[in-house]
Amino acid sequence: MTGRGVLRVLPSGGEGDQVPRLMEFRARHPEITIELDGFWRAVIPAENGETVVCRYQLRDVLDKLESL
Repeated sequence: MTGRGVLRVLPSGGEGDQVPRLMEFRARHPEITIELDGFWRAVIPAENGETVVCRYQLRDVLDKLESL
């Protein structure tokens, strides 16, 4: 996994428009880790474990996180 301070080029597929949204989400929720490792994975820590959200598209991960 990469560190949060590392920026990478997104894979093709029109997700570049989601980068500002990702940056804004990370600023509002620094405790949530969002990484790309073949698919997008968000880890939401909690006292009794963690919640993991996995999707192929960044937009879908952010949509799910917003709904939680």
